[in-house]
Amino acid sequence: MEKQLKQNITTVAIIGRPNVGKSFLFNRFAGKAVSLVDAEPGVTRDRLYAEVRCGDKIFYLVDTGGFYPGGGEGMDSMIKNQVEFSIKEAGVIVWVLDAKDGVTPVDEDIALKLRPVKKPIILAVNKADNISRMEDTGDFYRLGFGEPISISALHGLNTDVLLDKIITYVPESEIKAGEESIWISVVGRPNVGKSSFINSLLNDNRVIVDKEPGTTRGVIPIPFSFEERQFTLLDTSGLRKKNKVYTDLEQKMSVWTRRVIRRSHVSILLLDAQDGVTSQDARISDYIWENSGNMVIAFNKCDLLKGDDKVRRKYIDFLHKRIRVSNFCPVLFISALFGQDVFTTISTAKDVFNHSRMRVKTNVLNKVIEETVKKHQAAYAKGKHLKILYATQASVEPPSFVFFVNDASLVKENYKRYLTKVIYSHFDFSGTPIQIFFRTRKRRKFYADGYSP
Repeated sequence: MEKQLKQNITTVAIIGRPNVGKSFLFNRFAGKAVSLVDAEPGVTRDRLYAEVRCGDKIFYLVDTGGFYPGGGEGMDSMIKNQVEFSIKEAGVIVWVLDAKDGVTPVDEDIALKLRPVKKPIILAVNKADNISRMEDTGDFYRLGFGEPISISALHGLNTDVLLDKIITYVPESEIKAGEESIWISVVGRPNVGKSSFINSLLNDNRVIVDKEPGTTRGVIPIPFSFEERQFTLLDTSGLRKKNKVYTDLEQKMSVWTRRVIRRSHVSILLLDAQDGVTSQDARISDYIWENSGNMVIAFNKCDLLKGDDKVRRKYIDFLHKRIRVSNFCPVLFISALFGQDVFTTISTAKDVFNHSRMRVKTNVLNKVIEETVKKHQAAYAKGKHLKILYATQASVEPPSFVFFVNDASLVKENYKRYLTKVIYSHFDFSGTPIQIFFRTRKRRKFYADGYSP
């Protein structure tokens, strides 16, 4: 199956030891806060991607974790592997150093690691936010990678010079400027398998997987191509209950994940089949749906399930009881560990994206509503009977419908829910929230010499 980055686009990797300002530089070139920035060292752990366009040139910018060439154990070793992979796949390397500290022993170790690399390597000396630091770059020449460029990523000083240097190594792209990518966020509680799901799709340890909850920090955008369509996958931090968020960094991670949910075209809500459906799962699903978010629900770790379709039916029945909107969403059973139906999940997400843009013809919609009213009329209220005069679809993303009635104040919530179910049952809006509005249609007043609307 086709699963890859877009072809013919250069990758530019930002590397360096911890806390030299790599993420500040990444965010400045990306034009938005994509990489999480915090005073705590080691915030960036995975490879973060952003597509940068500069005139007719396009390149992928990659932010990486703090690099210790010596490695270490546990998380440090995994971060080291991520950085080394970024160096291997990159067409251009931007090595960020710290003007305050000068050349450190870790920088010298990185230089030894980079010397055999036969690729353009640009030295960016960050935190040069005054004249003396701008001019004092002599120490960095001894690293042996040519003239360093003094910048301040925080204040934007000389970052345009650095960008000009980068694009000299970037060929013109064949990708059309107007090509749209479907943004799919993978969300859920900590340790439900979000990063494993991403890695299974890419057949690559693109994001770090560890038993420690909270391994993924911030949001990781990953360009991805599948079934001749461009996607951007977003691995997110696990969403905890509010009373389980203890640090400022965890609070930032939670805020970023919610922001990504609001901006994504589709959210894939991963549930742990071992845990069933928890109250936190229900809260996350409500947040997605209430923010007009398209949603696919997937039970992960289904390789651990014992039984047949009857067991799955029980899971779905329990899901419908705990998550009210799941009745309107596709529900899948997958195993990220073994790659079971992970691509089906992406195909389903693409279908849901298309559903959110679907339009129903007015005459078809009104025929369905007319038959519905004959079967089930609204109850009397205020001594009147609700009459639906006609309905029309007003917009898409999310699909919105306007019902013109004799008196909108007669509409009760249970009848609104009934009409919502009718629309879902007759038209394939699976996975996308629809909105229904009621408007009172005023009568026209007739006069002797005609009428005025």
